[in-house]
Amino acid sequence: MRAICPKPGTDDLCLLAFVNGQRAGHFPVTRWREVADWADLFAMRHKVEVKILPVTGREYLGFHNLRWQDLQGVGNPSVPDLLFALNNLRELANDPDPVQARRAARLLAKAEAQAYSESRS
Repeated sequence: MRAICPKPGTDDLCLLAFVNGQRAGHFPVTRWREVADWADLFAMRHKVEVKILPVTGREYLGFHNLRWQDLQGVGNPSVPDLLFALNNLRELANDPDPVQARRAARLLAKAEAQAYSESRS
């Protein structure tokens, strides 16, 4: 079997991995090449179907049955989800594409400032 791994678009923020239709994990979009290579190898070795799906932030929320409005004022996101989001933004802030890097740096600064202010209250 072979993996399906379309290249991410400019608005995609993360990659969702599926093995035989079951969600298997998520990765930062900056690791697309590495994840695509892994998916090809895993599919061949284990004779399974692997799909790597690049998704936007809105689509990622949709997979969790959430809307952006639902997150406004949420004080305690799960630690793994928060760390994933922050690490993804940190990687994107170092992207060679200056537009992508600036966008990620702005979001990262906003997220870190909010986390800091919430930790002080």
